[in-house]
Amino acid sequence: MKQKFTSNGWLVVNKPEGVESFGVIRKLKFRYQFHKIGFAGTLDPLASGILLIGINKATPTQDLKPRIIEAIMIHRYRAIRGSS
Repeated sequence: MKQKFTSNGWLVVNKPEGVESFGVIRKLKFRYQFHKIGFAGTLDPLASGILLIGINKATPTQDLKPRIIEAIMIHRYRAIRGSS
């Protein structure tokens, strides 16, 4: 029996190389029951990187994707550089 996922928001997934973006969604759907799920942007199956997944009521906010990605990249850059 699938576990019901009632929270709303974003999952930030580090997609491994060799997996399709929809493959990540498929694995989540196999394990959990969502009202609505979708990803913002697509990564090539040969690419690895950050995949943003909207859960339930967060799926309509996918138009915010560029701002979310920019915030993640700025944070990652600062972490790599060592600044706070």
